[in-house]
Amino acid sequence: MQEHYEQAENISIDYGILEKSGNVGVIPATFDWSDLGAWGALYDNLEKDAENNVVVNARVVNRDSKGNLIRSEKGKVVVVDGLQDYIVVDSKEVLVIMPKANEQDVKIMRALVQEKYGDDLV
Repeated sequence: MQEHYEQAENISIDYGILEKSGNVGVIPATFDWSDLGAWGALYDNLEKDAENNVVVNARVVNRDSKGNLIRSEKGKVVVVDGLQDYIVVDSKEVLVIMPKANEQDVKIMRALVQEKYGDDLV
């Protein structure tokens, strides 16, 4: 299994299996659904502070910043000033700062990082 898993294309189950199957059914459901693989969905589903910022792990110093998603390594101090509707994600090796409106470009940006700096950063 390990050998085949590594060779499998990295795509979602709906593209990889469901759209190709002739034996799939659906039933009505009464629950909400969010693809938590997207930063915007994470923003929509987490608790917001008084300025509508979502903060994950970070200790934030905020001045005149609203509607942002701010994520860092546990306990890191993040200072934001005058930022509105941005995704700020800081990991050990990569810092991402981009408008929430461009969240669909995350995969493109990831590919650019991989191309320029290698696969081990993302």
